[in-house]
Amino acid sequence: MKESFAVSPFRRTALRALAWIAIPTVLIWGVAHAADGEQDRVLTYKAVHAKYGDIGTYINNIAVKDGVTTVTTQVRLRVRILGITAHREEGDRTEQWKDGRIVAFQSITMANGDRTEVRGAAKGDNFVVSAPFGTVDAPANVRLSNPWSANFIGATSMLSVDSGKLQPVSVDAGQKETVTIGGTPVETQRYDIASNPPYKVWLDSRRVPVMFSVADESGIVTFTLVK
Repeated sequence: MKESFAVSPFRRTALRALAWIAIPTVLIWGVAHAADGEQDRVLTYKAVHAKYGDIGTYINNIAVKDGVTTVTTQVRLRVRILGITAHREEGDRTEQWKDGRIVAFQSITMANGDRTEVRGAAKGDNFVVSAPFGTVDAPANVRLSNPWSANFIGATSMLSVDSGKLQPVSVDAGQKETVTIGGTPVETQRYDIASNPPYKVWLDSRRVPVMFSVADESGIVTFTLVK
């Protein structure tokens, strides 16, 4: 089953076509350094599937205190077909970053009634992850599949925030693009993430992710900043 980046969002469940929209949470990744304008902020995204329309919200709450950046993520997704709920997923996660490194992580995902918990902690030169399938030793510079800063640039490995699985990735600066955010044109730099499935992330001049998308066999899911 494919892993997705952003909530990270869906795992393959009863609605196979929508698996892995990554609760998207989705690879964005890690803490922003001071050069990237690290500061307290709340990023709220609207999730829209190319085929099923509006499917919910994705929120990253970023708080900086005493050199530690804490990112609290809330994902609420629901797919309706002819008025009937075909897929429902809720994700609640907490990340803690210090000096550009992930030091602690906890994720609880409920998908159609199935609960998945993932935990991680920095130990020496590794970030040790405990997931339902076992334990993974990720590199210290691993990035998480949650788009909230520009720290994903240069990433070589990514940890799925909903499953705990690790995969190699590469990031390519695509091109400058103008996207519409809240009815206003915004100049951005698009980044293409080579992963399975592939992602795109758009950063504005403040290096804030204003939009990201993931593409799989079910279609493209786009997360757009609303506030």
